[in-house]
Amino acid sequence: ARGLAQVLDANGDHRRRHGVDGPQHWNDIYTTVYKMCIQKNPRPYAGDLYERVQTILKTYLKQSTLPALDALRGKEAMLAELSRRWGNHKLMVKWVTRTFSYIDRYYVKRNELQKLEHAGYQCFKEEVFDAIVADVRKAALDIVRRERDGETVDRSLLRHVLAIFVEMGMGKLDIYTAEWETPFLEDTAEFYRRTSAKWADNDSFPDFMLKADRNIQEEVDRSAQYLNA
Repeated sequence: ARGLAQVLDANGDHRRRHGVDGPQHWNDIYTTVYKMCIQKNPRPYAGDLYERVQTILKTYLKQSTLPALDALRGKEAMLAELSRRWGNHKLMVKWVTRTFSYIDRYYVKRNELQKLEHAGYQCFKEEVFDAIVADVRKAALDIVRRERDGETVDRSLLRHVLAIFVEMGMGKLDIYTAEWETPFLEDTAEFYRRTSAKWADNDSFPDFMLKADRNIQEEVDRSAQYLNA
């Protein structure tokens, strides 16, 4: 549990990302896992380990990740923290699937369960993403609105965050479509309903057409940046 939390909490530190005890530490865990899974007395523990890994991940997410994000609700910094936390979580899941690969190869396959990688990602979705998705979407749409108003924004950060919407679908686009694409398109339509009405009241027809053409080109570029191809 200590090793899992250390990697999940890492903030770009290579040593912490690989566990302070180094690769040998993880090799030792793999050996222990293997022995626990094949032992006959008192019984094999593959099922217990499969559940225990998910319990540790969920506990960490609830006690550390979610509170850190809650503290930043309503701020753009929430998006940067989400990106960092998700990156660390994926790294941890990678190490889990390697270290507990024996469970994936035999116990999971035999019992037709989710592979540990999928289960690990599902933990993040259920414990973190589902709890903050509305705030994340609101912050992301606010960045898009500010860009439309001429402000320079961090497009790279926004793309990283929007990629999470896609990844939360575990190979499907239903979550991305419902939680981002549809709200984005609706917000875009509403923005231009208001904006075009102002143009119609204040601008000549030639100026109106020039603004419309310029904004169409900007929205084509924006869609390429912020919508899944």
